[in-house]
Amino acid sequence: MEGKRVIGLAARDSSGHLSPFSFTLRKTGTEDVLLKVLFCGMDHTDLLQIRSEIQPPNYPLVPGHEVVGEVVELGSEVKKFKVGDSCWSWLHSRILWCMLVL
Repeated sequence: MEGKRVIGLAARDSSGHLSPFSFTLRKTGTEDVLLKVLFCGMDHTDLLQIRSEIQPPNYPLVPGHEVVGEVVELGSEVKKFKVGDSCWSWLHSRILWCMLVL
């Protein structure tokens, strides 16, 4: 889905104010699972990230590290999921990559 435009709510500075933000997704990689986000939670960790209290953020920042969604696209090497599966993703490391869990 290279070039697909999506909209998220983004912080543009450390104030914590969120506003609509449109951006383009990168091409889905061979080991990637692309989700249509159905639900996303924000918690205190997200607020700390927005305020630059964990690590310096790159603004605009779309917060939310716990996501529930539907699989809409798979990389060629993905074997444990299929399009239409429901799953959740949890951002679990400071290097900011997600691990998908069914």
